[in-house]
Amino acid sequence: MKGSFSIEDVAETLNLDQRTATVVYDFLASRRGEFTRILGMDILELLKERQQASIQELSQALKVDKEWVTSAVNYLVEKGYVMMEGDVVKPFTIPVEGK
Repeated sequence: MKGSFSIEDVAETLNLDQRTATVVYDFLASRRGEFTRILGMDILELLKERQQASIQELSQALKVDKEWVTSAVNYLVEKGYVMMEGDVVKPFTIPVEGK
């Protein structure tokens, strides 16, 4: 998923007419924060396995544009779940189920 996209991108990618593409675009744009939060949870899952990863590594592992990953990491930093050292993301603590 690209970080920024246009109505034309949506129409072309999903093979939609302009009107339908506009509705889909508006839906995605209005829910960017929700997508960022969900992606953040996916990043935390990856960090359970790796303990640290660069923005580029996260982008490749999740098959998501770096802009979206950066946005999600910033969300996680704001919430206090991770810290950044250069472009490397490291968790402060990750809750372990059953403990």
